[in-house]
Amino acid sequence: TQALIAAVRAGRADSAGAQTPLGAARAPPPPAHTTSRQYVAVFPFPVYGDGSAAYLQEGLVDMLSTNLDHAGTLHSIDPHALLSLLGREGVERIDPERAAELAERFGAQLYVSGSVVGVAGQLRISAALHHHSSSGASARFVTVAGPADRLFDLVDDLTAKLLAELHRGPGARLTRLAAATTDSLPALKAYLAGERALRGAQYERAVEAFEQAVAHDPQFALAWYRLAFFAAWPTLPQPSAPWEAMDRALQLKTRLVEHDRMLLEALSASLRGSAARAERIYREIVAVHPEDVEAWLGLGQTLVFHNQQRGRLITESRFAFERVLALDPGHTTANLFLCYVAQLEGNHEEADRRIAESPRQSDFVYPRMVQAFRRGGRRGREETLAFLRKAPDSMVYEAARFVATLTTDFSGALAIARLLADADRPAEWHGVSHVLAAFLELAAGRPGAARRELDQAAPLLPSSALEYRGLLAGLPFLRVDPEELEAVRRALDAWDAAATPRSDVSIPPLTLHHDAYPVLRLYLLGVLTARSGDAAALALAAELDATTGHPELEFLARDLAHGVRARLAAQRDDPAAALGLLERARMESHCTSVVMQSPFYTYTAERWLRAELLERLGRHQMAVRWYASLVQSSLYELIYLAPSHLHRGRIHERLADPARATSHYRRVVELWEGCEPELRPAVDEAAARLQQLGVRPDTGPATDPGG
Repeated sequence: TQALIAAVRAGRADSAGAQTPLGAARAPPPPAHTTSRQYVAVFPFPVYGDGSAAYLQEGLVDMLSTNLDHAGTLHSIDPHALLSLLGREGVERIDPERAAELAERFGAQLYVSGSVVGVAGQLRISAALHHHSSSGASARFVTVAGPADRLFDLVDDLTAKLLAELHRGPGARLTRLAAATTDSLPALKAYLAGERALRGAQYERAVEAFEQAVAHDPQFALAWYRLAFFAAWPTLPQPSAPWEAMDRALQLKTRLVEHDRMLLEALSASLRGSAARAERIYREIVAVHPEDVEAWLGLGQTLVFHNQQRGRLITESRFAFERVLALDPGHTTANLFLCYVAQLEGNHEEADRRIAESPRQSDFVYPRMVQAFRRGGRRGREETLAFLRKAPDSMVYEAARFVATLTTDFSGALAIARLLADADRPAEWHGVSHVLAAFLELAAGRPGAARRELDQAAPLLPSSALEYRGLLAGLPFLRVDPEELEAVRRALDAWDAAATPRSDVSIPPLTLHHDAYPVLRLYLLGVLTARSGDAAALALAAELDATTGHPELEFLARDLAHGVRARLAAQRDDPAAALGLLERARMESHCTSVVMQSPFYTYTAERWLRAELLERLGRHQMAVRWYASLVQSSLYELIYLAPSHLHRGRIHERLADPARATSHYRRVVELWEGCEPELRPAVDEAAARLQQLGVRPDTGPATDPGG
């Protein structure tokens, strides 16, 4: 054993810059949003008993220093330097006051002391983790015991217990649990590295660390849970198999207590689209455990990713993220979510403050891009575009979405989307560039330009161009020439959707829709057939109902079938029957990643129809709620933004609320100021209504009242 300890000491490689120079002053505490290093000093352990364990007095300094080094934010003071200092100064007995003074000389706020009892081949090791700060000293005590020939296992157990004691705040409950649920110290250290990266919004490093944790310990339920977390937020780096991570975590849930099993089940429900169940479980957890940071975060995420499909606003999530920060002020992810909420609310002062509070090294760069485009400065826009020219394709795609949805700067988002057509990017991304441009042009009131963009996308992405051509032809607020409508129907009828080749390039909307093309073909045919009042739409709906295959596709097909039938009923002037048909559809996305990637999986057209039907039936408050929930996070839904404001303006006039009506009408004029003649009547109507309300359309930018 002594030889092994010597080998550990001889082979120890300290990270460059990891040690604090002797005599350095203690660093001031870091700002709440950073994850600075914490230095820990391990002092010699007095040994008692029959003398058989005397070698551990200094041996434990090496072993514990090695184990604690790079565990999360910890960095160990070099045991050679510490033991050398003790030898030079002739220190034999180290009381807590002396240990604190020596630790401070090394710049360490944390230090470990303890004792060993060795008798007849048995060891009992007791250790205390001390935290010395200006507010006073504190200590936490742990003990392990067992045979001397299991020394390394005992030291690993001792290390895990010390690490668990180190993480005692409400935001570190899972970290403490992790220390108790893995027998692998390398797995635990990787997990702690992942938690550190996660807190600093360095999500790529976090994924790598959690994958290392499960590689070291495949039974590590919490590390699998953390990997599944990334599947819940599609703009983050994704693990190699996010769904496998969730499944593995669920398989291992019996290793956890009921509280933590509920967290797993809530995340699983949210990922699979069961938003009501996920919200219910999270609320049950925080009712019993109001200090549970993870449950509050999960509740907030569920509201962000699923509220819009339930006719609710994403901004309802604010209270959950504020609760996270109240419990754990350094929680960067919650701060970023609140930045997003503030941007949706138009609270730019708060958004700027939260951006300033977020670490510069964060992988999540989109808030700063939105800020650059929102402020309207030429330099900020040009710097952002220059950065994005060299950025990965998926980052450019997401940047266009964030800028479009959070600023309604369609020309700025269009400039970003055009970057995907750069010569050095794959041809499929060139096609995506034209698809995004089509939706941005239509959002700005230019349907002719949108159709031309889809014409340019067709040679590159024929299936995507056709599906979106069908979508545009079914929009209720666009006039479609009968000949054009028939041409789109013929193209859809002739489309061999199942034969669409799979792209070799990883592009979220293409990957998502590939297996769904046969379903989307039937749906679009049904929508266009129902638009003309043709009962043949019912046969197409029946075909959708008969879809078999992956459960997600079956759910999608059946919900879209309800949508086709509802359109036919609405076309036949039976809004009550149409609404009843829509209410039979679940309209749940079975993966949160589709919320930003697809107007079909999020049932955008069905949600619009629901709002229209509620309006026709005189259920005005509910109609306003559904119109308001339509456009919050998806670039593909922006085409409904100006029409939704027009409808909300009309409703608020009926409800004798001229202030809200005015704000909505002004947004129509603002959004479609440069529209094509086809949509000019809507702008003229909004302008006329403003005049009747005694307001000039050009009296400054409108504010979105939300309702």
